[in-house]
Amino acid sequence: MDRYTKEDYAIQIRSLIDSLPDVREDKVKNLRLQIQKNLYRPDSDKIADRMIEESLQEILWTGRNRNC
Repeated sequence: MDRYTKEDYAIQIRSLIDSLPDVREDKVKNLRLQIQKNLYRPDSDKIADRMIEESLQEILWTGRNRNC
């Protein structure tokens, strides 16, 4: 019976992550077509919500790291 360590699993996971493409070509192609056809309509509320969410996460993360 094979026994795997946490390090073995971490290496396998890292390998899987590294095998993923850096760019989602299908999404890029779809967005490019929408832009070319003047059909791209970003949701400004969703964008603003995400920007706030990421800013708050960064503030919380930075605050936690300072206390370490």
